[in-house]
Amino acid sequence: MKKIVCTTDFTTNSVAALRYAYELSKLLDKDLLVLNICNPKNDEEYHSASDTKAILHNQQNILEEFCSVNLNDSFQNLNITAAIRKGKNIPKKINNFIRDLDILFLVIGTHGSSSFNPMSFGSITNKMIESSPFPILAIPPAFKFKKPETIVYTSDFEEEDIYNLKELVKIFQPLKTRIIILHIYAHKEYLTKERLIGFQTLLAEKVAIDHFNFEMIFSENVLKTLQTFLISSNADMVAMLERKNKSEFKNIFHNDLVKKMDNSTQIPLLSFNTIY
Repeated sequence: MKKIVCTTDFTTNSVAALRYAYELSKLLDKDLLVLNICNPKNDEEYHSASDTKAILHNQQNILEEFCSVNLNDSFQNLNITAAIRKGKNIPKKINNFIRDLDILFLVIGTHGSSSFNPMSFGSITNKMIESSPFPILAIPPAFKFKKPETIVYTSDFEEEDIYNLKELVKIFQPLKTRIIILHIYAHKEYLTKERLIGFQTLLAEKVAIDHFNFEMIFSENVLKTLQTFLISSNADMVAMLERKNKSEFKNIFHNDLVKKMDNSTQIPLLSFNTIY
């Protein structure tokens, strides 16, 4: 059974992620595993195997208490799993931990619209967006959980989009979530409607087309237009593909757009990675 993994560093930025992951795991009837990477500032503390075991045991207690305090119940009643791993390269340790698990997505806190600090938890979110083999669900620090009723998926009408949309339907179908497929094009495209029809035809071979609404908008400011659309559509989540500049339309949805949204979005961001 697929599970949800949530990472935390015990900061206020990660509290919203923990709460979101917990509430969503209950709605989707999925197991939740909460992970903390213990980042030793002073390796001299780890004199021996017994020292390491004691430190990690103490960190485990801190993690369980963190969950109890922020989820307003004793850890034993929460029906979640807590795990501690030691390492300085946090994104690498997270990937090493999750790579053999069958997970739905990794929930992680983001710095939202706050000023960017290269050492902040948000920078780890960006690194995970780049490297994770699983989808990343980034939660803004001030976000309060709301059942995801409307998800906007930004599309370039590509094959990778079809796989991700099929996964979105599979994940959120129990919640009867409305999915809007949004294509924003920054240059006049003579074959935009033809591309849409072709994409709809391919998509219909994988999943029922009536799960989706389609929107196309011409704009030279893709980020601003996307943010405006998310507000006007009352979106509860935005889903995007980290495209690694593969697309011939890379000037429209280039690989930095996902990170810009991570830095600015006020709603959860679900990021798929190009790994196929």
